[in-house]
Amino acid sequence: MPGLIKIGRTDQEADARLSQLYTTGVPVPFKCVMAVKTERSAAEVEKALHQAFDPHRLNPAREFFEVEPENVVAIMRLLGEDVTDLVQAADDRDTELTATDRAARERADRRRPNFNFKEMEIAPGTELRFRDDETVTVEVVDERLVRMGDEILSMSAATRRACGVDRPVAPMPHWRTPDGQLLRDLYNATYSPTGTGQ
Repeated sequence: MPGLIKIGRTDQEADARLSQLYTTGVPVPFKCVMAVKTERSAAEVEKALHQAFDPHRLNPAREFFEVEPENVVAIMRLLGEDVTDLVQAADDRDTELTATDRAARERADRRRPNFNFKEMEIAPGTELRFRDDETVTVEVVDERLVRMGDEILSMSAATRRACGVDRPVAPMPHWRTPDGQLLRDLYNATYSPTGTGQ
């Protein structure tokens, strides 16, 4: 599911858990981006990660987040022994995955490009409003940068400032165009396989 990651824990082998998650309601097999073995309570670690990334949670009743994987990985590296290679090696040996399953996951794995205001048809000078407080605005300067007050910032830096946090924040879900469209929706329309960006 492009743009979404699942943050979860398991008390069994991680590759076995990945197989369990691949049911008829899931379009492609899950792929482990990062796995750690921790001496701490797995439930406490999971709860802390869910709380840290809660503003990016898609559904409060599910473990899916609209956040870049590397933002979660940066924190997970501090929590225990990195066992990602072991999980990925076991996943690669999984004989239950068909060639179609593997091809579908490979297609979903293709990283979509970084946003570009020009490609998204957002002109310099366009005012973007912060979703949670429309009195907070930025002005598009060029293909990647915005003006916030007297400063030229990246969208990530402007979003961190608007959210009042120091941690990485995905900017696309937080800003609206003058006609009310979320940047996330414009990004998806531009960079989806059927959008104008590809």
